[in-house]
Amino acid sequence: MIMETNMTNKKALDILERHNLWRRGADYVEATNPKLLGMAIDKAIEVLRLSIVSNSLPKDTDGCGNDRDKCSCKNWGGCPVD
Repeated sequence: MIMETNMTNKKALDILERHNLWRRGADYVEATNPKLLGMAIDKAIEVLRLSIVSNSLPKDTDGCGNDRDKCSCKNWGGCPVD
């Protein structure tokens, strides 16, 4: 279950980096609140999922916005949308 949060990417990154320092024994970092840590993990999962999805889309080489019907290359084949 993914929690709805308004956490920014920067805040999530800071929380995860600090938690990892604490987990590795840094004595100058306090343990992270479990609820806050969970929210940061949820945000990281969201960002990674979006990155994976956007990287799996074909490249828009002719400005069609990956819309097969608008692709100028659709009539000759080799369309990045195919």
